[in-house]
Amino acid sequence: MAIHGNCKYDPEICKKVIALMMDGYSIKEVAYKLKIARSTLYLWMEEFEEFSDTVKEGVDFGEGYWMSAGRENLHNKDFNSTLWYMNMKNRFGWSDKTESKSVHEVEVSETSRKVREAEKQY
Repeated sequence: MAIHGNCKYDPEICKKVIALMMDGYSIKEVAYKLKIARSTLYLWMEEFEEFSDTVKEGVDFGEGYWMSAGRENLHNKDFNSTLWYMNMKNRFGWSDKTESKSVHEVEVSETSRKVREAEKQY
């Protein structure tokens, strides 16, 4: 068990992180909910590969959560699609630009983008 500040890293925290991110929480919200400084989470990501992998996986789950929310509310007249889309653009790097790429190029570039974004956060 490693200690950063007043916080001890326990591998069991990975389960909590995944559960929160599967509900759409961002890394910043996870830190808030767990009462841990973001800097501590970033240090843990650097120090513990399991935790880093958990957070990266959680980012994908979070995006999936928000994508599902948009799809499930397509026919809801009270759904604020503009707010939802702005969230997707700002949080997950979505853009209005369309390019013609092969499916493989899209998958590789999307995975690379997500890894770069996760790395920028710490």
